[in-house]
Amino acid sequence: MRQVRMVRAGLWALASLFFLSMQVVLADRAHAAATVTAVSPTQGAATGGETVIITGTDFTNVLQVMFGNGDSAVFTVDSPTQITAITTPSAAGPVTVVVRTNAGASNGNVQFTYVPLLNVTALYNFRGGPNDGDTPVGALVADREGNLYGVTNRGGTRGRGTVFMLAAPALTTRTILHNFVGERRDGAYPAIGMVIDNNGVLYGVTPAGGPDYAGVVFRLRPPANAAQKPNANGWRYDVLYAFKGGADGDRPSGLVLDPLGNIYGATYDGGSDGGGTLFKLTASGTAPWTKTRLHDFEWLTNPDGPLLIKDGNLVGTTRNGGRMDFGTVYSFGLTFGPSRLRPVVRYTFSARGGDGAYPGSGMIVTRSNILYGTTSEGGRVSPGAVSSGTVVELKLVDGKWQRTVIAKDFTEDGNGVHPDGVVLGPGGALYGITTEGSFRLSGSLFKLSPPSGGQTQWAYRTLYHFGDPSFAGRYPNPIIMKGRTIYGTTQNGGTGNCCGMVYKAEEQ
Repeated sequence: MRQVRMVRAGLWALASLFFLSMQVVLADRAHAAATVTAVSPTQGAATGGETVIITGTDFTNVLQVMFGNGDSAVFTVDSPTQITAITTPSAAGPVTVVVRTNAGASNGNVQFTYVPLLNVTALYNFRGGPNDGDTPVGALVADREGNLYGVTNRGGTRGRGTVFMLAAPALTTRTILHNFVGERRDGAYPAIGMVIDNNGVLYGVTPAGGPDYAGVVFRLRPPANAAQKPNANGWRYDVLYAFKGGADGDRPSGLVLDPLGNIYGATYDGGSDGGGTLFKLTASGTAPWTKTRLHDFEWLTNPDGPLLIKDGNLVGTTRNGGRMDFGTVYSFGLTFGPSRLRPVVRYTFSARGGDGAYPGSGMIVTRSNILYGTTSEGGRVSPGAVSSGTVVELKLVDGKWQRTVIAKDFTEDGNGVHPDGVVLGPGGALYGITTEGSFRLSGSLFKLSPPSGGQTQWAYRTLYHFGDPSFAGRYPNPIIMKGRTIYGTTQNGGTGNCCGMVYKAEEQ
């Protein structure tokens, strides 16, 4: 009898184990057939960041949500039949939405279509070597006929950089207007874009070259007949001033023209205190022009980036200096006062509480005298946050300059890092670039829309991730806008993944 009981107990245990196993199998089967039946919306930006509602069945124990090959890092399982997910960046076109559970990938072939926010077109690809430029730098400038001009840091006959032109209307035919020689006769390795006057005369600086290897200010005058501009032989090149280093200044870093044709500029180094200088070159029919040193910046101040003149004031940025040594926005009154000017610090950056650090791209100004600019670092609000730059607004309120950080969430794997200047676009929007990072780690192009509809914050949107295989440009420089069209250059990429390119971009 005892043996019979033991057999029965064993059979009961086996039956129980079989029953439990079947329950597990049935449970797994119940959740193995997860199916995606619809998504809303059905399309969104190729730059990612769109909120998508995914509907289907058996969304239990969800491990992963995929948009094509992109793994959504942010998703919420709202119910067994609904998921809210944020899209990842992707190339334009349709992709399949997949929900992966602990039982495998979902069934179905529901697609989400990525659409580009910008139509980006390559205008010219640099080839480097002695017959072409290499590594364009700085922003382009345009003349009245729509021709574009820029500089490359390297390439050309001596490998020390070039001045180039793209002829309108196609902007695909390149002319080298000047090959920098360097050494004692000429400038070398330009590092910032040029400025242009109303007659189409180009002015620029190089941080190296000249008799004392401290940099030069140069000028390129076009032929009288505008139709002859694509002919390099019709242009005349002059070195207007060669810096001597030391107290005279070293490494010129920015220029601006006044209404009389005089040039104001800054040097990054040199001066009596070693922190750079502010200078004026008086317009003259012959070179060299007469130079006046207007101000010596203090040690480790270092004025950097483009300058502007507004209502008789020259405005610029210093990469360092200020109370916390994280840089300043300064101005000089040019209309009144002695020839040796003293600066007014409009704002000093602190890199604290979300503030920026190290401005080096200059400022832009609106008709209502509001200033906008970028910092390459700062924006950090917590010990674990990334400190990779800001976009700032400076507004005069009750006689004091009030700073507002309007963008600071710059990340290496998100919208990019180290913003480098902004331009004013239609509707008061700001457009700019990040030099590195983003989805393909090659920089990005972004748009900031001003507050509207009762909102108080600017709306940030990444418009384009550089490094797209269909375009191949990488590491962008500051941009310009003509109407609604963006023009810019990249330091790297292009045909053969070589020497940089010129492009145009238009919002879709």
